[in-house]
Amino acid sequence: MRIMTTIMWPSMFSSRGKSLMLISTVLLVAACGHQAPKVTETTLNSATVSFEDSFRQYAMRCEEGTDPGRSMGTLKVTIYRVESAATGIAASRPVAATTDHRNGVIQNCWMADIYGDENAEILIFSTSVGSGSYGQLQVYKFDGTHLRHAELPDPMPDLMVGYMGHDWYELMDGILYRKFPLYLEDDANCCPRGGDKAIKFDRLSSTWKLSAN
Repeated sequence: MRIMTTIMWPSMFSSRGKSLMLISTVLLVAACGHQAPKVTETTLNSATVSFEDSFRQYAMRCEEGTDPGRSMGTLKVTIYRVESAATGIAASRPVAATTDHRNGVIQNCWMADIYGDENAEILIFSTSVGSGSYGQLQVYKFDGTHLRHAELPDPMPDLMVGYMGHDWYELMDGILYRKFPLYLEDDANCCPRGGDKAIKFDRLSSTWKLSAN
């Protein structure tokens, strides 16, 4: 069973976006495979936000800790082995978990094989609180038994010319994208004039490349 929660949030093609609004919940029966992540629980006043995603026979839940504020604190990732598609995570057995620090508000989480090595990565996208709204990506590797911290390589400097934050990550068709506005010299933080740039993580070379999207 696929649980899809329709939400209102900024897409990767927006340079702004600071809130999540839960609109409705729809239950769909779908074939096995990667599915879009979804907010399964949202209580903004108490900083409880969680996401779920799946990869093959495993499901992932990513959630912010119940910290005093959402700007920083902790996060928890739990991996479950799904025994029954009818019950999903509710009746599944946890096989791995980790708790870590976060410096920002979680915007999205994914479970996907972005390297093409048959193992899943957990990707946690958060944005810092402040005028820059810098995007951050925390990555964990899941080998079927254990979760371990991992890091993606940084983009080459020529890809980041004009970057001053306000970036957004998105996963589409198994490919990780990052988009951000371009600042020209003397641009104020509020008003970039250089347009937008999108880059994508190339699984064959394990590097970031310019994207036409």
